[in-house]
Amino acid sequence: MTCMLRTFSGSAVNLLDPRPQDIHIADIAHSLSHLCRFNGHCARYYSVAEHCVHVSRLTERGNALWGLLHDAAEAYVGDLVRPVRAHPLLTGFESVERRVLEAVCQRFHLSLPMPGDVIRADRLMLHVEMARWFYLPFPDDGSLIDDSEVRRFGNLLEGWDPREAKIRFLERYEELVSEGGSDVGF
Repeated sequence: MTCMLRTFSGSAVNLLDPRPQDIHIADIAHSLSHLCRFNGHCARYYSVAEHCVHVSRLTERGNALWGLLHDAAEAYVGDLVRPVRAHPLLTGFESVERRVLEAVCQRFHLSLPMPGDVIRADRLMLHVEMARWFYLPFPDDGSLIDDSEVRRFGNLLEGWDPREAKIRFLERYEELVSEGGSDVGF
């Protein structure tokens, strides 16, 4: 069975059996720059691409590429909000997303599981985003993120338009690849 997706670059990706060679950084940057966090329910347009750039800057140096690409699967399968994602009827979605993430990891030489500091940086950004775009404190979720961290990083968020988000995402990718001497290209 196939479940084909045509991407911005013209690639065809079988979402049920994705191949690493069909995953392209330009497609990821383009798509994530057009996906708005929180399903668009925030005070201002704020892309998944901008979120990923910030996460990459909050991780340990060796995990920054992981931070940038931690939501890359969403470029291919979309971003379901947490309440929908958690519903038992959508258990198959997580399987498809996992397959795409595995292909992304192979393509960009990332090892699973996702590093803990990337998970923590992602969680910190969620708290920061809730405070900035919804003007609400995030409820205590046991992640040990304190208000001082949220206040300190709140000024990071700018709400880049899709064009700027794509450019900055690709610039961050190039910066990380050139630092690491990786052979992973576009």
